[in-house]
Amino acid sequence: LYIIANPGQFADNWLEALYPWIGGFFVLGSILGVLIAVPLYLRLIKAPIFPIMDLAGLYAPVLQAIARLGCLGAGCCYGAAAPGLWWAITFTHPGSNAPCNIPLHPTQLYISIASLLIFFILQASAKKLLARPGALLFLYLMLENISRITIDLWRGDREPFVASLFQGSVQLSQAQLYALITLAVACCGFIIVWFKKSTAPK
Repeated sequence: LYIIANPGQFADNWLEALYPWIGGFFVLGSILGVLIAVPLYLRLIKAPIFPIMDLAGLYAPVLQAIARLGCLGAGCCYGAAAPGLWWAITFTHPGSNAPCNIPLHPTQLYISIASLLIFFILQASAKKLLARPGALLFLYLMLENISRITIDLWRGDREPFVASLFQGSVQLSQAQLYALITLAVACCGFIIVWFKKSTAPK
């Protein structure tokens, strides 16, 4: 997904697209990759898809919360300038991906905290939602994309992408646009599985 959104970065050497160690790419791309590859594999081995994906969705926010601490250390996914903000963070190392010596919104921590909140919401809802296979997965996707759309407003590395759908009145980053699409699909999925007959044990 990162390569599709930033093709110019790989124009000189497309092989770099196969070098994930030189950059983190998009978290949303990882989520979409899992949503495509894992169900295909589970179907191949004749394993139940939604119950397993529900468990993956339940614990994915914990992994994301930890991963964002790596983003903070590297200075990627940095926030917009925030002079006067007492909890702003200032990067000073020249090797950082973030601009140095400027107070910035700690968006990496915002996302990490949001992921932990999502985890607690899912934990609190798990007993009820697991009776409807797929509901927990779709709730995770809904909350994750709402978090991404919201927190990206404070990102300093986002490039506005004017969608003609809004006739230029709303500027979204490409990541926010992808998140909106995924959110819409997740909402539809949640509604479908929610109104299916419950499989809870009698």
